Amino acid sequence: MQITANIQIPCTPLASSSSSYCGDEQLKWATDADAVLAAQGINEANYDHVIYDIPAINCQWSGLSTLPGQWVMMNGNCGQGEK
Repeated sequence: MQITANIQIPCTPLASSSSSYCGDEQLKWATDADAVLAAQGINEANYDHVIYDIPAINCQWSGLSTLPGQWVMMNGNCGQGEK
């Protein structure tokens, strides 16, 4: 059985518009998404995986994760799945 929760939150603007900027806003976006889930009564501990699918940002990574861990952050896929 697959159980999913799909939420969308507005992303705060990046601190710089420089094409070479790779800040830490993505961590705030994940924290904001966690807060929305909690407010909806969704406990992340009940899920095997939490995927943060964020807009493309100019970082040298296409994804981040915790090992061992539960969450994955995908840079720039925005709901398109694996490219």
